[in-house]
Amino acid sequence: MGLIRKSLAIGTLGVVHGSSKKQRMAKKNLEATKKLTEEMSRNNDIAAAQLKTEQFQATTAQRQLVSSQQLKEPVPVTSDIYSELEKLSDLKNKGIINQQDFDAKKKQLLGL
Repeated sequence: MGLIRKSLAIGTLGVVHGSSKKQRMAKKNLEATKKLTEEMSRNNDIAAAQLKTEQFQATTAQRQLVSSQQLKEPVPVTSDIYSELEKLSDLKNKGIINQQDFDAKKKQLLGL
Protein backbone atom coordinates (compact mmCIF):
# COMPACT_ATOMS: atom_id res chain seq x y z
CA MET A 1 0.00 0.00 0.00
CA GLY A 2 2.90 2.35 0.63
CA LEU A 3 4.07 1.88 -2.95
CA ILE A 4 0.72 2.98 -4.32
CA ARG A 5 0.76 6.11 -2.19
CA LYS A 6 4.28 6.95 -3.37
CA SER A 7 3.28 6.46 -7.01
CA LEU A 8 0.24 8.69 -6.60
CA ALA A 9 2.30 11.32 -4.83
CA ILE A 10 5.00 11.27 -7.50
CA GLY A 11 2.37 11.25 -10.25
CA THR A 12 0.59 14.23 -8.70
CA LEU A 13 3.86 16.10 -8.27
CA GLY A 14 4.73 15.36 -11.86
CA VAL A 15 1.43 16.84 -13.03
CA VAL A 16 1.85 19.87 -10.81
CA HIS A 17 5.46 20.23 -11.86
CA GLY A 18 4.56 19.80 -15.54
CA SER A 19 1.73 22.30 -15.24
CA SER A 20 4.03 24.78 -13.54
CA LYS A 21 6.60 24.35 -16.31
CA LYS A 22 3.93 25.00 -18.96
CA GLN A 23 2.83 28.11 -17.08
CA ARG A 24 6.43 29.38 -16.93
CA MET A 25 6.88 28.71 -20.65
CA ALA A 26 3.59 30.47 -21.42
CA LYS A 27 4.66 33.42 -19.27
CA LYS A 28 8.03 33.61 -21.05
CA ASN A 29 6.29 33.46 -24.43
CA LEU A 30 3.92 36.21 -23.35
CA GLU A 31 6.82 38.39 -22.15
CA ALA A 32 8.70 37.79 -25.40
CA THR A 33 5.59 38.70 -27.39
CA LYS A 34 5.16 41.91 -25.37
CA LYS A 35 8.81 42.85 -25.98
CA LEU A 36 8.47 42.22 -29.70
CA THR A 37 5.27 44.24 -29.83
CA GLU A 38 6.93 47.15 -28.01
CA GLU A 39 9.95 46.98 -30.31
CA MET A 40 7.71 46.92 -33.39
CA SER A 41 5.81 49.90 -32.02
CA ARG A 42 9.07 51.82 -31.46
CA ASN A 43 10.22 50.91 -34.98
CA ASN A 44 6.91 52.11 -36.39
CA ASP A 45 7.27 55.38 -34.48
CA ILE A 46 10.80 55.81 -35.82
CA ALA A 47 9.68 55.02 -39.37
CA ALA A 48 6.79 57.49 -39.08
CA ALA A 49 9.14 60.20 -37.81
CA GLN A 50 11.58 59.51 -40.65
CA LEU A 51 8.75 59.70 -43.17
CA LYS A 52 7.58 63.03 -41.75
CA THR A 53 11.15 64.35 -41.91
CA GLU A 54 11.53 63.23 -45.52
CA GLN A 55 8.18 64.80 -46.45
CA PHE A 56 9.19 68.06 -44.77
CA GLN A 57 12.53 68.06 -46.59
CA ALA A 58 10.85 67.35 -49.92
CA THR A 59 8.33 70.14 -49.36
CA THR A 60 11.09 72.57 -48.38
CA ALA A 61 13.16 71.64 -51.43
CA GLN A 62 10.11 72.04 -53.64
CA ARG A 63 9.40 75.50 -52.22
CA GLN A 64 13.01 76.55 -52.69
CA LEU A 65 12.94 75.35 -56.30
CA VAL A 66 9.72 77.21 -57.04
CA SER A 67 11.10 80.30 -55.33
CA SER A 68 14.34 80.19 -57.31
CA GLN A 69 12.44 79.61 -60.56
CA GLN A 70 10.23 82.59 -59.84
CA LEU A 71 13.30 84.77 -59.39
CA LYS A 72 14.84 83.57 -62.66
CA GLU A 73 11.78 84.14 -64.81
CA PRO A 74 12.20 87.28 -66.88
CA VAL A 75 9.81 90.10 -66.22
CA PRO A 76 8.23 91.38 -69.41
CA VAL A 77 9.17 94.98 -70.09
CA THR A 78 6.01 97.01 -70.36
CA SER A 79 5.70 100.56 -71.61
CA ASP A 80 5.40 101.76 -67.99
CA ILE A 81 8.71 100.17 -67.08
CA TYR A 82 10.30 101.48 -70.27
CA SER A 83 9.14 105.04 -69.59
CA GLU A 84 10.30 104.75 -65.96
CA LEU A 85 13.73 103.65 -67.16
CA GLU A 86 13.88 106.62 -69.57
CA LYS A 87 13.09 108.99 -66.71
CA LEU A 88 15.75 107.38 -64.54
CA SER A 89 18.27 107.64 -67.37
CA ASP A 90 17.50 111.35 -67.76
CA LEU A 91 17.95 111.86 -64.01
CA LYS A 92 21.28 110.05 -64.17
CA ASN A 93 22.45 112.07 -67.20
CA LYS A 94 21.54 115.31 -65.40
CA GLY A 95 23.53 114.20 -62.34
CA ILE A 96 20.49 114.07 -60.07
CA ILE A 97 21.05 110.36 -59.30
CA ASN A 98 24.27 108.39 -59.57
CA GLN A 99 24.98 105.16 -61.50
CA GLN A 100 24.46 102.98 -58.40
CA ASP A 101 21.00 104.43 -57.77
CA PHE A 102 20.12 104.00 -61.44
CA ASP A 103 21.32 100.36 -61.50
CA ALA A 104 19.48 99.52 -58.26
CA LYS A 105 16.20 100.97 -59.49
CA LYS A 106 16.64 99.33 -62.90
CA LYS A 107 17.10 95.92 -61.25
CA GLN A 108 14.04 96.54 -59.12
CA LEU A 109 11.92 97.49 -62.13
CA LEU A 110 13.10 94.52 -64.18
CA GLY A 111 12.69 92.10 -61.26
CA LEU A 112 16.34 91.03 -61.25
